[in-house]
Amino acid sequence: NVAIGRIYDLCRPDEFYSETGDFKVVKWFDESFIQENIVHSKIVVCEIDSLVVGFCGWRKNHIYWLYVSPTYRRLGIAKKLLGEALCDMSGEISLSVWASNSRAKALYSEYEFSLGTRKTVDYYGKYLELDTMVLKRENA
Repeated sequence: NVAIGRIYDLCRPDEFYSETGDFKVVKWFDESFIQENIVHSKIVVCEIDSLVVGFCGWRKNHIYWLYVSPTYRRLGIAKKLLGEALCDMSGEISLSVWASNSRAKALYSEYEFSLGTRKTVDYYGKYLELDTMVLKRENA
């Protein structure tokens, strides 16, 4: 849990690269949603030389986390992690992504996720658009 927390804390600010203003980025162990859901989630990690460099976490048919250390990006790690998660799911699969995070949305689109709903959420005092993306698959 410490290793994936380190990756999360390192990567979380990158989700807001297209947003303006200052953001409060809550650390892994301080985020109540994470602590409530991590125990019920499946997690797959990528290690290079015994160092965790990325992880993906999901519960039922919803992907909650997909993060890769900036140093190890553009090596196909996110695709491998996402692929592992998708192999464990069938039917309608969903995930949430900030509407402004075009890099993540481009990756998900490669896997045929499509835009579902959009809602405005209060993220620690900042109102941001959050998209749900959906992948419809046949049951295996």
